[in-house]
Amino acid sequence: MIASRIRLIFKRAVALCLLLALIGVLTSSTAQAELCLGALFSTWAASELPEPTTYMRAETDSAIGTAQGIYTGEISSGRAQRKAVDRACLPNRPFLGTELYWLPEGESGEQERAWLRELQLDFLRVEVTADEVRDAHAADPFDPSFSQADFDYQSGRGWHFNDPERTLTNIMPYIGGTDGLVRFPLMMVMHHGGESYMGNPPNSQAYADYFLAVVYYYNVVLNQGIKYWEVLNEPDWGYGEAAVSPSVYAAIFRRVAERIRAHPDPRVNSIRLGGPVLGSGDPIDGDYPTGFANRTNNGERAWRAYIPTLLAQGSRRGAHDVGFLSWHDYGSDTWDVPNNLYRLENIYALYNRVNALYAYSAAYPVPLPLVISEMNLAAGKTLAQSKAYYKNFYAALWHTSALNTYFATGKVRMLSHFFWKGNNHWPKGLVYQDADSGNALVRNPVWWAYREYIAHTAQKILAAYTGLQDRWLDAIVTTDADGQVIYLIAVNKSDAPRAIDFAFDAPEGFGGTVLVSKRTMQPGGDGLYGAPFAEPLITDAYQWQPVQLALDRQIRYAETLPPRTIVYYTLQQR
Repeated sequence: MIASRIRLIFKRAVALCLLLALIGVLTSSTAQAELCLGALFSTWAASELPEPTTYMRAETDSAIGTAQGIYTGEISSGRAQRKAVDRACLPNRPFLGTELYWLPEGESGEQERAWLRELQLDFLRVEVTADEVRDAHAADPFDPSFSQADFDYQSGRGWHFNDPERTLTNIMPYIGGTDGLVRFPLMMVMHHGGESYMGNPPNSQAYADYFLAVVYYYNVVLNQGIKYWEVLNEPDWGYGEAAVSPSVYAAIFRRVAERIRAHPDPRVNSIRLGGPVLGSGDPIDGDYPTGFANRTNNGERAWRAYIPTLLAQGSRRGAHDVGFLSWHDYGSDTWDVPNNLYRLENIYALYNRVNALYAYSAAYPVPLPLVISEMNLAAGKTLAQSKAYYKNFYAALWHTSALNTYFATGKVRMLSHFFWKGNNHWPKGLVYQDADSGNALVRNPVWWAYREYIAHTAQKILAAYTGLQDRWLDAIVTTDADGQVIYLIAVNKSDAPRAIDFAFDAPEGFGGTVLVSKRTMQPGGDGLYGAPFAEPLITDAYQWQPVQLALDRQIRYAETLPPRTIVYYTLQQR
């Protein structure tokens, strides 16, 4: 009787959350979002690896000082009655990260580590390749009789995880713990270097054995508790001359899942396996505001077929082997079309893409986290103009607007900027080092934008103004778990002033005398988007100005933003 009542309560809770998911809109009103549904499915047995639940960003309020500057009235009481906000049902903001390949020793490495730590990123995406962890000439096959000696790079049976010359050994000590640069990794397990015994693509049991060995080493031998693991990378683009169809990828994924789930240790069998790790770099089908990358055009890559095929064929019946869905979002500077994600006015299409792919997740028996494990303004080896964009304020505008757009959906679990350290051949980095920087390690403007973004977002997504309303403007509003602080980030990407005006509901009790601070970021140096490597102009327009906000009214944000400007607001209950 009790069990049946529990089942009934659970079904009703799911039904209620699904209803909230359908009616919850992150626009001018409260975000009563579907991620209250996620809370129902986030409970794990004590013996299983837990989900990451807290963020790297310190949840501490800024010290309140004396009011400075002149308040110009951008924040005021709204025009409509305020509705109740259940903070527990607001969506959590995504975990934020980047992809890292190496941290050098010496002074340069110390600077990189300091800048990486300053960002307070939640995670790193770390690539695992076969030639990093296995001697391709080893004759003995992998078997499940593990011991730590088997993994030693000098005396092991063909495995060499702890080789100091390998990327993994270089990066993993910097993750987690009190001195960690980030809280946790997202591991991407590739097959490069193992083609001789795995095949290419690695549609063989050997890849599943290798995948298991990697998980076992890090989660059991080193006890690192890594929860998220991606199977391969961008299979829709293929590997050399080897195409990977959706059904072939699903077969590879299923072999890995069978091998992982069969292992008796919960530190192995409770990980989340994700895919299909789709590539991007696509123009947009359709017109504003309904455009969507890959809605009808698959670019000869069967892009839209991968996820339904993976869910149908990559998971055993009732086993829920697929733990999350992941893909990459880029524009493409080599496709010079007006509806290209590479252009600042087309970033709204990311909103449509997330919602379209979420439909697959929502139809799955256990709703799946969505992970954008790579994102940046252009894919591949970029053209001269794009190289300049990566090094100036264009990238800061693009990245801020993209994050606002992803946050606005309320449906994304993890977001990874691609990538950490760039050079002129591959200029996408948050930091940069090459001849044009005088061979000095420098921060690109996007680094500063990422730092300010993390510092001005809290745990819960409260409301948004999206690029679907104005393709050149967007904004995100977040609040802390206690509802005592509200952050607002807005961006004008255009070359002309643009007005933004929207209202949102605030957490219960937020109002009366509220202290407001405003910070702005604009291009630094000469040129439309500033000079390469120039630190953006960051100005505290005013700080801790007292504003009276009615407790029974929405909060209104109205401002005409200057061209190419990002603004950051902090509203703190007095």
